[in-house]
Amino acid sequence: MREILAKKKVISVSPIIGDSPVSGPAGKLMAACGFQVSSKGVADCYGDILDIMVIDERDTADEADFDVKTIRFDTLMTSVEKSEALARRSLLY
Repeated sequence: MREILAKKKVISVSPIIGDSPVSGPAGKLMAACGFQVSSKGVADCYGDILDIMVIDERDTADEADFDVKTIRFDTLMTSVEKSEALARRSLLY
């Protein structure tokens, strides 16, 4: 799968804000795999295939620490409209 994705444009939306997962097991999985529980950790996990990392506008991560282009949006998808807006904005890059 990584070989296929390496040939595509890959955009990741971090499921973590600060050091806390928004929901689900993301934090536990990241820690179990040896990655920092943070948006930077997500970027590091996918770094070899990742083109753009979307981090939440509330995240305190320093974009200079990332080895990939980062963009900031409101990533809390609390409605269909917000989810669609996030997808549309992400695809502009």
